[in-house]
Amino acid sequence: NNRPYAFLSRKLRKKFLPPRTPQEQIFCKQVLTLAARSEKTTRPCFSSFLDERQQQLARAQLAANNATQHLFFGGFDAAERKVLCVYLDEPPELWEWPFYVVRLRWKTGGATLTHRDYLGALMGLGIERRCLGDLLLCEDGAYLFVVSTQAQTVCDELLSVGRVSVTATLCSELPSEHELPQPEQKTINVASLRVDAVLAAVLHTSRSDAAALVSSGKVMVSHLEVGNPSFLMEEGDSLTVRGVGKFRLQQIGGESKKGRLFLSLLQY
Repeated sequence: NNRPYAFLSRKLRKKFLPPRTPQEQIFCKQVLTLAARSEKTTRPCFSSFLDERQQQLARAQLAANNATQHLFFGGFDAAERKVLCVYLDEPPELWEWPFYVVRLRWKTGGATLTHRDYLGALMGLGIERRCLGDLLLCEDGAYLFVVSTQAQTVCDELLSVGRVSVTATLCSELPSEHELPQPEQKTINVASLRVDAVLAAVLHTSRSDAAALVSSGKVMVSHLEVGNPSFLMEEGDSLTVRGVGKFRLQQIGGESKKGRLFLSLLQY
């Protein structure tokens, strides 16, 4: 039932799903508690890192309750995981956000390390996922965005990722956009915007194999599990395949003479 969210535009309301689980309901209450705390103290209040689904829920809750002003920031413009800030008067300055950037560097043999390897090592230290923002791989390691209370723990205790020795140091300031690794841009053409058609094109597999992958529950669009291969994607949607990677549908272009659509995607 989307009636409580009638303030959303028709397009967003069609894509928006209200809280579906007890955990999501609890999260929505926590968002409103955060807003109430900001109003009471008249100071900016911050959440931990939120994924795209949580950001969507938070926006809806704050708008539906005419809560204080708010914004999301994850350290750089294209960040996926972001911290929510609710405030009354002025938004926080960059240095006021409650997270740091940790630079991870491997010594030798780390060229094959993946996101999962790094995250597994961090979880092994007892650090919860909500304390971690984006993890961006680069030629000799990675950039990690981590809440302020856990940043020094990462620097002191993260000595290896798998069997690869690493060093972790705090960055004195947020990296600029040109310092961050850039996603690879891909152009594909598809018969339709169905998720199985897009998935087949980006993974270079058959339509039937892509549909089976969707039906298996391993595919998420904008952090929501999609079990129906006919689900239609839109510009801005992220496409995540467990164990494979993540893509974002950046732009829907024109049509070919045969009626196929040209899509521009970013591969992370």
